[in-house]
Amino acid sequence: PLPVHPSVARSNGGPWWSDPSSPPRARVHSWTAEAAPAPDGTRTYAASVRRKGHPHLRAAVSFRPGSYPAVPPVWSLRNEDGSTGGGDGAGPSSAGGGGIDSLAADAGPLAPPLVDASLRSIEARVNTDHAGLVDGDDEGSFDWILLHQLGAVVSCWDAAVSSEEGGGGTWT
Repeated sequence: PLPVHPSVARSNGGPWWSDPSSPPRARVHSWTAEAAPAPDGTRTYAASVRRKGHPHLRAAVSFRPGSYPAVPPVWSLRNEDGSTGGGDGAGPSSAGGGGIDSLAADAGPLAPPLVDASLRSIEARVNTDHAGLVDGDDEGSFDWILLHQLGAVVSCWDAAVSSEEGGGGTWT
């Protein structure tokens, strides 16, 4: 498992995304810079998350180091089959609220892959539940938000895969 800031590990029985009695079987396989920083300073990194016997997950994160952690990183997720959580410009959240049918109509024959509901839920949680990723009484924990988001992505995706297998994993 990925490290957790000590004050977050101690508060409220530990982080919501981590269950010490059932460590995730998924692991971060790689972490790489996607390209040179954008003109506004935004950096994008990609993590490959793998679990034996399953297609891997690609998790991309973008943030501006000069604004971090005041402006938290934003994650977008994509399964190896191409299905997304919708946060990378390919899903309904960026298509004007239309849904899958309007996406296909807007894109014509180049329609984006279908949105995976589990990935969409994970994206929404890690991109909006910032209070659950830090200890509000310990300012130092805010510097760990990127690592905590990554830990949440890995654990939640692992639980979603377990749930699909009938293993009953929960993450919401």
